[in-house]
Amino acid sequence: LTYNTTYIYNVVAFDLDGTNGTESDPLSVTMPEELIAPTLSIYVLGTDGSLSWTSLSSATAYRVHQDSVFIEEVTTTNYETELIHGVETCFTVTAINDVGSESDSSNEACGTGDFTPPALSLSVTESTASLSWNSVVSAESYRVYQDSNFLIEVSEITLDVEIPIDTETCFGIKAVNSYGTTSDTSNVECGTGS
Repeated sequence: LTYNTTYIYNVVAFDLDGTNGTESDPLSVTMPEELIAPTLSIYVLGTDGSLSWTSLSSATAYRVHQDSVFIEEVTTTNYETELIHGVETCFTVTAINDVGSESDSSNEACGTGDFTPPALSLSVTESTASLSWNSVVSAESYRVYQDSNFLIEVSEITLDVEIPIDTETCFGIKAVNSYGTTSDTSNVECGTGS
């Protein structure tokens, strides 16, 4: 049968003498539009991967595949996911119509997460250590470590900490994204209160 075409069927019974009976009521069958494969693209910002694809009028849903494994069915034409730092991840999408037919796979779109740790700088005034670091793409907060122990989580990129006098105190920072994933630790900076 041809896509996007309506067919009408009737049935007529004949007896052994070849005499036809009454014609049945017509049965109308409309074929759906052809399901073509969507066209997929990916945009990467830090460790956030944004997939988007072409909308198909014959599709009622789309299936997202990650590294050839089905992960989720959605009704929109976009999908947000987390990418692992330094690891290439590839995606494809198929379309589903209202009778459950599935299209061929879209083109493959790949992305690599980049969750670079912040670069920390430190200055000490008397017994106050002033920490500052650069903003990291896709980070929502930063975890501050003092002498390798977790101290505080903040959303700003500066922090003042009181440190002991005549004792060297060292700090490191990790970025945290919206999925709760942390970056590696920044460079470690140390200072001594006076």
